[in-house]
Formats: sequence, C-alpha cells, structure tokens
Amino acid sequence: MKKPYNWNTLIDSLGDCNSPYAYIVAYYLSRFDRDGYQKLGFGNMTDTHEKIGSLLGISANTIKNLRDAFDPYHENRRRGWWQRELWRCEKEIYEGFKEYSEE
Repeated sequence: MKKPYNWNTLIDSLGDCNSPYAYIVAYYLSRFDRDGYQKLGFGNMTDTHEKIGSLLGISANTIKNLRDAFDPYHENRRRGWWQRELWRCEKEIYEGFKEYSEE
C-alpha cells in the first residue's frame, strides 16, 4: 500500500497529538465504515477495536471514542459526537486524508 504523498508532513504535524496512528485508524473506520472493517479483516467492530487497540497499546474503547469524533463528518450509520467540533489534531487528520479514496 502506498502512503499518501503528504504522509510525513501529516505525521510531523501531529507530534503533540497523543497516539496519532489511533486517530488515523479512527478516521478510516468512520469514513469507510462497514467496508473499512471488512477490509481490515479483524472481525466485527468490537473485535476490530480490540485488535487495533492492542497493536497500538491503547484500549478498544479509545479507538471507539476516537471514531465517534469523526462520525458526524461522514456518511455512515453512526451519529458519533455530533455535539462537538473536531479538535486540532482531528481536524488535521480530517483535512489531510479527505481527498484519498479507500484504496
């Protein structure tokens, strides 16, 4: 898989963000929803959150909560945290990856 052309810039800009890879995965899961979970191949939502959390050294609930932040900005079946705006690092991930397709 080819990384986005601005990958290093995005990661560098998230230097003060706690677990930037978790935010990136959460963005992916929110944006691509069922297709994303299926393509990752870890099982259902709970299994996927547990596996990714384990790989990143954070809780499955953290993955779910991070995904919730992006849900109101994507057309998926979840409402997420519609009552708050994205935080700075979430905005940077949203802006940095919105032009890319799932592939």
